[in-house]
Amino acid sequence: MTKQTTIPKAYQLALEGFVLESDTASLRQEIWQLLAPNMDRIVANYIKKTKKIAPYYNEMINCNVDRIREMIAVYTEKLFKNAFDAQWVADTKARVEAEISFGYDMRLRGVVAQCVLTELCEIVESRYRYSVRKTTRLIDIAARVLMMDMANAGAIHHHEEVRKTQAQANELDSAIVNFGETVENVRCAIRSAFDTLSKASDRLTNIANNAVDHALKGTQAADEAALNVAAMAAATEELTASISEIHRQAAESVVQAEEAASNAMDMNTTVAMLTDAV
Repeated sequence: MTKQTTIPKAYQLALEGFVLESDTASLRQEIWQLLAPNMDRIVANYIKKTKKIAPYYNEMINCNVDRIREMIAVYTEKLFKNAFDAQWVADTKARVEAEISFGYDMRLRGVVAQCVLTELCEIVESRYRYSVRKTTRLIDIAARVLMMDMANAGAIHHHEEVRKTQAQANELDSAIVNFGETVENVRCAIRSAFDTLSKASDRLTNIANNAVDHALKGTQAADEAALNVAAMAAATEELTASISEIHRQAAESVVQAEEAASNAMDMNTTVAMLTDAV
């Protein structure tokens, strides 16, 4: 087999692994000539079969049906008509990128290969009188080409998944770092708030203590005032009693004075009588 020197090593190994010698180019083109007039039916059968066996993908297929039809038809033509060169490598990568862009599962490639091989067998058996050897050779080449294509697609899909996973891991690492910084900032803010609250608590405690002192002093003053009021009340009662006694004594003095006055008048009368008698 002529070694392809203008393509990456992985693609060279794929060609060697599936034994696609350089002399298969003419057979691949012959296969395409058989398939080309029937590609619309092949794609229609593929879509019908995929919806039946994998209904999970119905929405994806319905949203991208025209794109899928064109992608399968165009790429199948390139796969069987064109050389396995740098452009083939680019086309293979481009198809995988297109599939990834609208969520196409690489495993559905197997359904495409099955539809292509089934159609090829029917065409060869019903329309062409090939020898058994020729028929077997055409179908064998078609099968190896399609299997190699699926292997390459699987490798590219895997590489993209790994790259995507690595990118997500990097994003996760960055998010973890950012989260750590955020947590540290929050912790600093909490520490600062705690310090502020502690100081405020100390001030409130001092204010409360002062209020308690003032309240105690006010209580003492109130007790002293109550004692003074009680003393004043007692003094007032004593004064009232003294005034009452003075009033009583004054009343007695008035009575005594009246009696003295009466006695004086009686005396005056007696004196007058004595005077007259003298």
